[in-house]
Amino acid sequence: MTKASKGSGTRARRAFSAEFKVEAVRLMGERRALGVSLAQVGRELAVRPDLLRKWARRLAQRLGAVAGDVFPGNGKLPSAEDEVRRLQRENVTLRQERDFSKKAAAFFAKESRRHGHSDHGALDAPHQRTPSRPGRPAVAPREAESEPRPRPSIS
Repeated sequence: MTKASKGSGTRARRAFSAEFKVEAVRLMGERRALGVSLAQVGRELAVRPDLLRKWARRLAQRLGAVAGDVFPGNGKLPSAEDEVRRLQRENVTLRQERDFSKKAAAFFAKESRRHGHSDHGALDAPHQRTPSRPGRPAVAPREAESEPRPRPSIS
């Protein structure tokens, strides 16, 4: 347990170790069984009674757990809760990425329809002249040939 320093009227927040909390709850149970009031136990330990009740409730919820997991302290969460929070954050990120991908796909599909582009190219409009290579004059697509033209090899 760390004691608060007495200063100019404001009290600093005290921090209690997990072991102190477990021991305080155990002592509270023993003293209450003897008929001592919770307020008296709190005064003996220099802890508010409502804080003792809170510690006892938390300890009862996690019966059999390690003291460090029941009272992790300093903003740390028990290992299982920490993992759940990490997974929830990851889930939010993945949903945002999915939504962005959907919006991007819809945007590009809309743009493609608006400008009249399609994946089929010359098959959609055989009457159009298509350039064979950039910078060369456009040539008319070949009509039915007797033999298919050999494809150039890519090396």
